Amino acid sequence: MTRAPSFVHRLHYFDKATAFIEEDGRVWRYADLAEAVTEFARQLGPHRRLVLIETRNQIQPLVAYLACLQAAHPVILMPHGAAEKDDRIETVFQPNLVYREDEHGWSLQQESDRHHHLHPDLRVLLTTSGTTGTPKLVRLSGENLQSNAASIADYLDISSLDRAITTLPVNYSYGLSIINSHLQAGASVSLTDRSVSSQCLWEQFREQQCTSLAGVPYTYELLDRVGFADMDLPSLRTLTQAGGKLPPEKVRYHARLAAKRGYRFHVMYGQTEATARMGWLPPELASKNPHSIGQPIPGGSFTLRDATGKIITRHDREGELIYSGANVMMGYADQPDDLARAAELTELETGDLAVRNRLGLYRITGRKSRFCKLYGLRFNLDDIEASLTRMGPQCAVSGDDELICVCVRGPHSTDEIEKHLRRRYTLKRNDIIVWAAADFPVLENGKTDYRQIMATGKKIRTENEDNDKPHIDLAGEFAATLRLAKVPRNASFTSLQGDSLSYVQASVAIEEHLGYLPKGWETISVGDLQLMKRAQQTTNTIDTDIALKAAAILMVVAHHAGLVSFAGGAMTLLMLAGFNTARFQLEHLLQGRSISVLGTVFRRIILPYFCILLLYLIWRQDFHLPSLTLSSNFFGTYGQGSTFLTPYWFVEVYAQIVLCLCAVFAIPQLRKLVRTHPFESALTALGISLLLPILIMVVNAELFATQRLPHLLIYVFAFGWAAARADNPNRKMLLMVTGLITFPLFMGPTNAQGWIVAGAFTLLLWFPRLSVSGQLKPIIMLVGGASFYIYLLRNLPVHLLTHTMPVSYTLLSGMAAVILSLLVGIAAETARQRLPGQIRKLRTEGLPSGKYHGSSSVSQ
Repeated sequence: MTRAPSFVHRLHYFDKATAFIEEDGRVWRYADLAEAVTEFARQLGPHRRLVLIETRNQIQPLVAYLACLQAAHPVILMPHGAAEKDDRIETVFQPNLVYREDEHGWSLQQESDRHHHLHPDLRVLLTTSGTTGTPKLVRLSGENLQSNAASIADYLDISSLDRAITTLPVNYSYGLSIINSHLQAGASVSLTDRSVSSQCLWEQFREQQCTSLAGVPYTYELLDRVGFADMDLPSLRTLTQAGGKLPPEKVRYHARLAAKRGYRFHVMYGQTEATARMGWLPPELASKNPHSIGQPIPGGSFTLRDATGKIITRHDREGELIYSGANVMMGYADQPDDLARAAELTELETGDLAVRNRLGLYRITGRKSRFCKLYGLRFNLDDIEASLTRMGPQCAVSGDDELICVCVRGPHSTDEIEKHLRRRYTLKRNDIIVWAAADFPVLENGKTDYRQIMATGKKIRTENEDNDKPHIDLAGEFAATLRLAKVPRNASFTSLQGDSLSYVQASVAIEEHLGYLPKGWETISVGDLQLMKRAQQTTNTIDTDIALKAAAILMVVAHHAGLVSFAGGAMTLLMLAGFNTARFQLEHLLQGRSISVLGTVFRRIILPYFCILLLYLIWRQDFHLPSLTLSSNFFGTYGQGSTFLTPYWFVEVYAQIVLCLCAVFAIPQLRKLVRTHPFESALTALGISLLLPILIMVVNAELFATQRLPHLLIYVFAFGWAAARADNPNRKMLLMVTGLITFPLFMGPTNAQGWIVAGAFTLLLWFPRLSVSGQLKPIIMLVGGASFYIYLLRNLPVHLLTHTMPVSYTLLSGMAAVILSLLVGIAAETARQRLPGQIRKLRTEGLPSGKYHGSSSVSQ
């Protein structure tokens, strides 16, 4: 019997070096790992048995996997919960032991007493078709695993200083190779099941100082959506890509980004049948050869064969790509008896067509057999066709690495077939086109014309896209909303430093374009939003913070117009300011871009405020210095005798809080703490912000209630910030109870203001979107979107109609003041949105030429 791979036997060699780090930060030294592996191997017993592990990116299944390798028990690696979706592999191969997680945790269960004949070299069995559940396994030996791990560690230059993060599942050959190659080099791995779209993964990446990240093409789509290019990742050293073809423009983009940021970008090529990888493109060649898969890995070799089986030696001649190397699989296993067979292959016919250029670099040009690859997973088109036939309808299936096309013969529900495929194979709607036809297209020899099916499918998709073509240019809308000359397609609202002022306009544009507002749209790239499929009808829901903003500004205006005696609108706006700052500005603060955040606040809030303020002051002939320096709230004057400036304490307090916030986030240690513990740090900040108000309230409650100072009101802002970080019911419940106690207590138990703010805070916590009528929704969006300019301009109508006009009807004058304030604010916001675009258009096109009504000497 051959030995286990040396990366398993050498675990104890690295002793106290870190091997794995769990999500919670627990460190596993190599010595600890070696001991755990040996102990688990004892549980497996002395006699070789077939083991199945339902894996996760956690320490328990990895220990089980390594123990199976050490004790020479062949192991089938499957995704977590595989048996619930499709138990055919377990039924066909009848493993003796199964290691899986249930509600009680991880456990090793006896499944079958079958006596398997297992070849001495056999170590690992992997599925070949991603999630298709095809009962065919790739047989891998210890030599396959070891040679591939050593080769990868060699060309990626992995050392004991490297640390990968698990962005791919362990049961996938690419993900497994990351584990093996890092153990081979004595490096470490940070374990997580989180997606790259999760902020928590990036917090873990920074906290645990990971050096490498791996991804399939879909991973890179997600990276673009979350603003990877703008992330501060000082420890990143290596970025790798395999599992399917990345578009050349993406390869070129990431190669140049890597060169700019000082890390390496490796494009790779592989198949499960070669244990993981066969080719790699050196980083320095990527930007000039973005179509290439590169050269063979160390210890391997490529050849090209034509249709007659002859070796192609000339450059730029297409042939099937053949790979040779010690990592080529032993063969396939379709049934348990195949597990006893020896290695049957010395070279691998990849099924891919390729050409070789004069530099010795290979480029894939097509696929010889009926397979396609989506999201790094390979799908057998014949298997999909057979599975649909078992359902009843006769189907012909074609596809490539972008689309699976299904032609259904006869009258069948194409929607049901599409739903089945999406559920069975874990695909997205845009990955599949299904249509019905009277018969399949055929070739002259009577065989199904799969090329024609592919062409028809792509034509149908193009027609669907044409029918769903947007009437709105989202990039242009974002540019106008954020006052930018141009918006890149890979930029998102958050990466562009959007804020609560521009949020409403951007969300309106997206909803008009799609008919709904996608969850987390602010982190999705403009290009992806543009291509999303339109809903059949627009939803009548609205973001709760927009509804609250509209209600709060109405309350502010009505209060100052004398229509209502209670306040609470401005405090609600301050709470919403904290909520939206955490949503839209936190990532920039965490990247140490405090100056940029301050610049955004100045440009979008302070500058318009100064313009309005100066007009008021000129009219009143009152150039009060504290007001001009945003500090009059510290003097309690708000402009001497001016009825205009008193209500503007909100802008001053907000600006002062943001200034303090940016100063605090300039501290690297604090940024690291907030990244690692987002909610806990928000809760701590809230607790600290409550201490001083409590102390002052005990000393002089009346003084506290009348002060508009940042250190006394920052708790309101902090409540909103914490609400944005509360991501589970327990945290929301804690904040709700705290808010229901704090707001009424601080603002007066008999004062409606405290209960109003507490109610708004509770609504914001538990209901992210609210259902509204179709007639009311545009009005709320309009008022919510214009709330800032309504706030700035309301004083003129209010002053004229309620203080200077000789009107004795308070109700009528108050209502008129509210309506006029809304109209003036909405008009100003509309002008803010449209005027820059009109000015740019005027500069570009010039003034329209006048019409000449006289005669012309130019012949017609």
